[in-house]
Amino acid sequence: MVAHPVLAAIAAHTEAVERAEVRCTVERCPTCGHRPAAFKYHASRPRTFRVIVDRMVQAVASALTRWKCPACGKTFTLYPDFAVPHKHYVCQVVCRLSERYVADDKLSYRTGVQSNGRAVYYDAGAGDSQALDDRVLWPSTLYRWVGWLGRLRQTLREALQLIRAQSAACDVFRDLVALPPWKYRSERRKGVLQACGRLFRTDGAYRQFFQTSIFPHLATVCRWR
Repeated sequence: MVAHPVLAAIAAHTEAVERAEVRCTVERCPTCGHRPAAFKYHASRPRTFRVIVDRMVQAVASALTRWKCPACGKTFTLYPDFAVPHKHYVCQVVCRLSERYVADDKLSYRTGVQSNGRAVYYDAGAGDSQALDDRVLWPSTLYRWVGWLGRLRQTLREALQLIRAQSAACDVFRDLVALPPWKYRSERRKGVLQACGRLFRTDGAYRQFFQTSIFPHLATVCRWR
C-alpha cells in the first residue's frame, strides 16, 4: 500500500523535530530582512494538522519550530511545505480546494468542499480508521480559506517582482481573473476572489522560474501578508 504523501511528509518532519534535525530553510529574516549565515533554533510547539484522505479528514499530531534572528533578536515560525499559519488543514488541501473554487465558474462553496459530489467527513477515531462521525467539511471553511489567500497582497507583490526580474514579458502580468457575478455580493469580495485567483496563477509562473512554490518560504518572508 502506497503511503499518502502528505502523511508521510508530516511523519518525516515530526521525526526530524524529535531528533533536532530540522534545518531553517528561510534565508531572510521576516522582520528585519537580514540574511545571516544561520538562524538560531529557539523552540518547538505542538500542532495538529488535518489531511483529507479518501473523503475522510484525519488529524495528525506534529510540531512547528521557531527560530531567532541574530540581527534583530525576533523569532519566527518555520512552516514546512505542508503547513500554513492559523489553519488546521495542510497547505495542500487549503490551496487545492481554494484554487479549484476560483478557477471553476460552476463551483459553489458547497460543492467545492465535496469529493466527487459527496461530503467529506471527519474521522471519529476510536481506533477504527474507517469510522465516521456526523461532522463534515463545511462550505464556510472554504469561504474563509479563499478570503485569507486573497488578502496575501504583500506575498503576491513580492512574487510578481521576482518574476518580473526574470521576465517582464511573462503572461502572468497580462492575466485577468474573470468571475461570474453570482460568486460575489460586493466589489470588495470580488477583489478578494480575483486576488486569490491571481495568486495561484502567479504561483504557477513562480514555480517555472524558481522550481519551488510561493508557499511556504516566500510567504513566510512576507510574514503571510
